[in-house]
Amino acid sequence: SLSFSSTEGERSILAVGRSNGCITLWSPSEASPRSTHTHRSPVSCVCFSPRTFRKASVQCVSIRVQVEYLLVGDEAGHIYLYAAEWPDETNVDIFAWPGSMTVLARLDLHTQQICGLAWSPDGRFFASGGNDNALNIFETRRILQPENTMARHSIMVRDDFTSYPPSGQQEALCILPGRQSHQYTLNAAVKALAFCPWQPSLLAAGGGSNDRCIHFYHTVSGAKLATIDCSSQVTSLVWSRT
Repeated sequence: SLSFSSTEGERSILAVGRSNGCITLWSPSEASPRSTHTHRSPVSCVCFSPRTFRKASVQCVSIRVQVEYLLVGDEAGHIYLYAAEWPDETNVDIFAWPGSMTVLARLDLHTQQICGLAWSPDGRFFASGGNDNALNIFETRRILQPENTMARHSIMVRDDFTSYPPSGQQEALCILPGRQSHQYTLNAAVKALAFCPWQPSLLAAGGGSNDRCIHFYHTVSGAKLATIDCSSQVTSLVWSRT
């Protein structure tokens, strides 16, 4: 799986997810990747947010910087939310620091392979589809600022990697069932997901061979708005931009 970072961030970071569990972040202007992490399970999906977020810098926590959020889905049904801090080449040379890729959360809501991931255009929501026929919709803010009762459900992320991330982070939030904003069950795997570019709260989802439909959902209320029977499995969706 491949994904480029947001246009807003102006960094053109390319994320590459491989079947050996390796995640690499590249800059098109550089000969080698800046960051490489290896998960225990094969990576099936990667997806950058279309907008950036502000967070404390890993290099200097007193400074807030622009970061890119990256979703990574694997064959075991886990979804990881990363924050990628990516200094420009001038700052890399000055400070001899290439940036960081920090795990913010692991979402354990699917029981099989992650088949699809998508962000809303404003970054407020993201969606996941699995081979377990489940479609989940999440509110980004709610995931990253969980209730106090959920804050205790933190896990050591060390065991999920064959090589531990160099950022120094030892724990990440573990998001368990019930933390999604909405959940739906289709009649087949959910591979195709796409948010409407001119209506960020509108999501289209496509079902596999036993479903064969495009389903439309309102991500705020959770209402199912419409269904189109395609008479064949739906593996990809692209919205008109107007």
